[in-house]
Amino acid sequence: MTAIRWLRTGGHEHGVEPQRVVLMGESAGATLCALAAATLQEQGEQQVSGLVLFYGNLGGPTAKTRAYSRWVWANFLGTDELPPNPAAVPTQVKLSGLPPTWLGVGEADPLLGDSLEFAEKLRDAGVKHTLKRYPGLPHAFVMMSRLYQGADAALDDAAAAAKGFAKR
Repeated sequence: MTAIRWLRTGGHEHGVEPQRVVLMGESAGATLCALAAATLQEQGEQQVSGLVLFYGNLGGPTAKTRAYSRWVWANFLGTDELPPNPAAVPTQVKLSGLPPTWLGVGEADPLLGDSLEFAEKLRDAGVKHTLKRYPGLPHAFVMMSRLYQGADAALDDAAAAAKGFAKR
């Protein structure tokens, strides 16, 4: 939140146009971006122009969550107690008023269900969004784009979405 606020107040000194800020994240970073936008909305602050989210860990931990994801959540939340605080789980916060959102996820990603659920909740909240599913791509394919055919296309799609959001 501090970084977003700084971009709005001091970013112009570095060529940042405060009305054209787009948040992009992958996995836990996508979770943080979604929660930051929800916090802006909740606090009545100027919303960002858009969200570009790759394979977010958006549904929170459950008893069935794979061990690594539970570890990530425990580090984020400071506890592994279930259920987690709903305010820390993007699928459980108020989504109406969020900016346009682009979601990209590989069909071989164990978090595919989180992206599908989040897209459904965005739809129900009336948030303009796009969900792109990429055949055969696993979790974290953005970081390993040289290894996976189709990852470059996903990055191009995300960049196009971000550029479109920034024009608003």
